[in-house]
Amino acid sequence: MVRRSLRWVVFYGTRDSALLLLGAVWMWVGGVTALGCTVGQGLSGRSTLSVTSAIAFAGIVAGALGGLRFQWWLLERE
Repeated sequence: MVRRSLRWVVFYGTRDSALLLLGAVWMWVGGVTALGCTVGQGLSGRSTLSVTSAIAFAGIVAGALGGLRFQWWLLERE
């Protein structure tokens, strides 16, 4: 704001709004299920060799890959 470079960013349409809202809900579900943030589960929990953290980290990686594949699929459809 000081450098006057602040700008508003809007969604491109209803589909983008719905996808971003769905992503936010899944991030909330993941954070609650993992009992904390991804950094806490992925780094701190793994350093203590926690089995549940390893499972949560595997879920984080699987979710990220699934999200990337879904985005790629959407781009190919257009």
